[in-house]
Amino acid sequence: MNYEKEIKEYLDTQDMSINTIKGYISGFNSLQKLFNTTNIEYIKTPDTTIKKIEEAYPKENVISTKINTILLLFKIFYLDDKDYEKYKKKFIKYRKTIIASIKEGYATHEATETQKEKAITEEENDKIIKVLKDRIKYATKSSMDIINIRNYLIYSFINVLHTRGDFITSKLVKFKTKFKYDPEYNYIVIYKDKSIKYIQNNYKTKDTYGQKIHSINSDLYKLFLKLYNAYRKLELDTDFAFYQDNMMTPMNPKNLSYLYSKLGLDIIGHKISLQVARVQNASEDYDIFEAVREKAEKQGHSMDTHYMYAKKDIIKK
Repeated sequence: MNYEKEIKEYLDTQDMSINTIKGYISGFNSLQKLFNTTNIEYIKTPDTTIKKIEEAYPKENVISTKINTILLLFKIFYLDDKDYEKYKKKFIKYRKTIIASIKEGYATHEATETQKEKAITEEENDKIIKVLKDRIKYATKSSMDIINIRNYLIYSFINVLHTRGDFITSKLVKFKTKFKYDPEYNYIVIYKDKSIKYIQNNYKTKDTYGQKIHSINSDLYKLFLKLYNAYRKLELDTDFAFYQDNMMTPMNPKNLSYLYSKLGLDIIGHKISLQVARVQNASEDYDIFEAVREKAEKQGHSMDTHYMYAKKDIIKK
């Protein structure tokens, strides 16, 4: 049986984003590789399977996604099969334990050892930016010249917006009044007034927040335009913003994570992480969150309600 094909066909019938579908497919393939198999017999041995997953993936978040993939296999291939119900229940019970542990970890608001190791100082951040910018040449004559522009723009993009990795599959276009934006893609748009906007259509929480438009630092305008023109010279068949080193294959979140980590290792001597960069950015407001939480608690309502009560133009006492 072609399990991957069956999974893809099922997921295509569900209300899921392309990235979510890709995540499930990738998760399934990683399980097949882990168990070195072409079947899915491992779902019949919960205890052994869970132990092997724990050994291979120390992070609880990753373990949780693997268990979710296994539960998807039950849903697709053994729905209402009573013989498999006992196996599924064990995985569900284990997932509840993992989720509870993850939530407990979040509740402490304490960084993990891995997060501490991959966090960077302001000085290290400035050094990475400077080194990457210094690698950019005035004239773009080779693929390496384009790669240097790409690397600087990727790091700067993350440094400014602290967005998820889904920006890496964005299209890079010049603004046109009648241009039709495909809702399945995100766009980095170059405007004639020398501004840059990031149009977020397809991302993890799109169903909740809809399309988002972000202004990007105008200092990056010249380099995005330089990158756009370099791609035109290569006569690429597609209009993605970021390509792998071969300048033919678009980048994806997986090789973005690898590249981002490697930039840190090469320049400041240790690996860095996109997820940790987002955690660091959110952590800058920790004291503010705690102050708001304390006020909300005193008033006997949630932080959301506290925010709803707050008025920007009322006199302060």
